[in-house]
Amino acid sequence: MPDSERSHSADFCVTQLGNRQLLHFVAFLELAVVTMF
Repeated sequence: MPDSERSHSADFCVTQLGNRQLLHFVAFLELAVVTMF
C-alpha cells in the first residue's frame, strides 16, 4: 500500500509541475504575441 501511495504522490507532483510549466508557457506565449503586435 505505501509503495503505490508513494508512486501516486510522485505522479501528482509531476502533474502539478507539468501544469505549472504549461501555464508559464502559455503566459510567455501571450506576452510574445502582445509584444509582437
